[in-house]
Amino acid sequence: MKTSSPPSIMPTQTRRPHAGFTLIELLTVIAIIGLLAAIIFPAIGTAQNNVKKALEGTNLRTIGQAAIAFGNDTSEGALPDPQGPAAAQITGGDRLHVWMAQLARAGLNDPKLYWSKIDPKNPFPVDAPVSILNPDNKRAINQGITKYPIMFDVVGGLRTSDPSTAPIGFTRGLRKDGDWDKDKAPYADTGGFVVFLGGNLEKFDSINNKLTNTRGKPTSNILQAIPNNAKQNVYGMNSVIGTPGGTPPENAQ
Repeated sequence: MKTSSPPSIMPTQTRRPHAGFTLIELLTVIAIIGLLAAIIFPAIGTAQNNVKKALEGTNLRTIGQAAIAFGNDTSEGALPDPQGPAAAQITGGDRLHVWMAQLARAGLNDPKLYWSKIDPKNPFPVDAPVSILNPDNKRAINQGITKYPIMFDVVGGLRTSDPSTAPIGFTRGLRKDGDWDKDKAPYADTGGFVVFLGGNLEKFDSINNKLTNTRGKPTSNILQAIPNNAKQNVYGMNSVIGTPGGTPPENAQ
C-alpha cells in the first residue's frame, strides 16, 4: 500500500505597504515651498521693477538729449519753451504738453516715453494715444495725452549756453528739500532721476546737496539749480514742484 507524501507547504509572501509620505512630511514640504516662495517672488519682483526703472531713466535721457538737439538746431540755442515763439504754432493742451509737442514736432512723438509702467498711482494708460501730436493736424496736441499725469517734470526756457549742471527734467514728485514725495512720485520715496543740460543722467536716492546752484554751490533745491532770467519755468502734472502753467526758479543763496 502506497503512502501519500504529505502536501508541500508553500511559503506565504507578505506584502509590504508602498512607501509614501506621511501627513507631517507633506506639511513640512509645503511649508518649505511656501517659505522659499516668500523669499524668491519678492526678489524677482524687485529685480523686474529695477529693470523697468532703469528703462524709464533711459527714457528721460532720451528726452533730455532730444531737448538739447532741439536747442542746437535753433539760432539762439533755445531748448523747448512753452512760452516762446515756437509755442504759438501749437494748439491744445497746457504749457506742459506744449513743451512735449515741440519735441514731437522735431521727431520725438512717442508718448510712451513720458509714462511709468510701475507707478501704482498713475500707470501707463492702456488707452493712451500712439502719438503726442494729432495725426490729422501736426500743429495740434493729441487730446488723449492730456488726461494722464506724466512721470517727469521738465524745464522750459533753457539755452544751450546755460551751465551744464542745469536740469532739463527730473522724476515727478521731487521736493525742494531734495527728497521725493511718496504720494506724488512714481517710485514713492525711493528716489528718481535727473537729466542735465550736459547730457548726463543721474540716479538719486536723495538729492541731499548733490546739485549745483547758479552760484556754483551745492544745493538740494532743484529750483536753485535752474538759471533765473524770467524765461525758465518747471512744468509738471500732479507733481510737487512742476505745474501745468509753470513754476519759476528760485534765486540761489
